[in-house]
Amino acid sequence: MMLAPSKRRGGLSMTAKRTTTTPLPTTGLLLIGMGPGRLSAMSLEAVEAAKAADVRRYEAYTALWPQSELDALEVAVGSVEKVMRPEVEQPDVLFELARTSLVALLVVGDPLQATTHVDLQLQAAEAGIECRVFHGVSITTLVTGAIGLSNYKFGRQTTLTYPYGGWVATS
Repeated sequence: MMLAPSKRRGGLSMTAKRTTTTPLPTTGLLLIGMGPGRLSAMSLEAVEAAKAADVRRYEAYTALWPQSELDALEVAVGSVEKVMRPEVEQPDVLFELARTSLVALLVVGDPLQATTHVDLQLQAAEAGIECRVFHGVSITTLVTGAIGLSNYKFGRQTTLTYPYGGWVATS
């Protein structure tokens, strides 16, 4: 769907007109939203982008998919390596790879739901690395929609991470 001029009341409206997909770059970073926990909930565009990547990393410190779904994902797109907080917050290795290959960072939910990935996108731009985002369904929108609440009525949100390797979140 896209916004296009509408003959109805002279405004903009959603139309069913298809847009042409911009080809993926040969190098760069793809932030790919995996959705809420199953391969069937990922967009086709996200799956195709992950499949096209030379390197795939699965961020596993704020949310996890069931192992059976990760196995299905690997069958669909190719091998995926798990990364934790340091590799994402200090992205030197990701950026080094992204300078010479197409790197997919697979994130449960929507990648821009968390400030970490917004910052990663900004750092990539500063480093001259092309960054594309493939949005996914977020648990926030799922829960609020399911119980009839409005996101506009909430205060700040906090992400709770899983402890690993002796590291435990303190905030």
